[in-house]
Formats: sequence, C-alpha cells, structure tokens
Amino acid sequence: MLKRLMIVVCLVVLAGFTVNANTVQAEGIKIGVIDLQRVVFESAAGQKAQAVIKKRDQELKEKFKAEQQGLIALENEIKKKESAWSEEQKNTKIREYKLKAREFQIKMEDAQTEMRQLAQQEQEPILKQLDSVLKAFGEKNGYSLIVDSRMAFYSNGTMDISAAVKEELDKRLK
Repeated sequence: MLKRLMIVVCLVVLAGFTVNANTVQAEGIKIGVIDLQRVVFESAAGQKAQAVIKKRDQELKEKFKAEQQGLIALENEIKKKESAWSEEQKNTKIREYKLKAREFQIKMEDAQTEMRQLAQQEQEPILKQLDSVLKAFGEKNGYSLIVDSRMAFYSNGTMDISAAVKEELDKRLK
C-alpha cells in the first residue's frame, strides 16, 4: 500500500514538472491565425482573378444554354410523340437523344476541368506571393507560428492577422 502511494506521489510530482516545463517553453511563442481563403479572395489581385473566372464561367454558361434547351426540346418531343411513332422511329429518336445528352455531358465535364485549371492558373501567382508575404510578415513581427484558421480548433480572434497580411499582399502585388 505504501509502495503504491509512493508511486502515485512520484507520478504527480513528475507531471507537475512536465507541465511547468511546457508552460515555460510556451511563454516566448507568438502565434498568428490567418484566414487564407479570405485573404486571397479579398485581396485586389484575388478580386481580379475572381472577375476573370466569373467572366469565363458566364461565357461557358451562355455557350451551353442553347444546346441544353435543344436537349430539353428533344426530350419533350419524344415524350409527346412516342406513342404515335413506330418502334423504329422511337428508338432512333431515343438513341439520338442519348447521344446528344452524352456529348453534352462530356462538354460540361470539359468545361468544369477548364474552370478548375483557370482558377488554379489565376490563383497560383497570388498564393506564391502570399507564401513570401507570410514568411516576411512572421519574421518582421516576431511570430513563431502562423496557422490557417481552418486548421485551428479554437481561436478567440485576438490572434487574427488576416487584415494585416492582406494589406501586405496588396502592396506586393500592385
């Protein structure tokens, strides 16, 4: 019994030393939290990139609008007239519809791929510059660690450096 008590006391004392050692180490650490997505999208360069992406998105939507309406019209025609058509004519129209629908699907997938590539192309230079800005900002302001807000389980907001980093990014990208 005495031996167990002695082990428990030793563990408590050891745990106390460990907590104190971690506390002492943490006193000199300065941590910043940044909302990277907000910084990128709200920066001047990010807004220009979003405008380019949005413009291309609208162009693609307009391009596919007529084709989509044609598919809908063909589908409606098949529904209305299928009972009056011969089996062969009905099968021909259904095959035609399925072929056009598949071609449309492929074009839409290609457009989505194009949009992802465009977004990456537009944002890549911003993200490279942001990396450089974050390193310089951290060194200049004595930060030991800067983390993305999406990676932090909790932050009370006093460590948020997003606005200051956005200003630095805008200065660099002018």
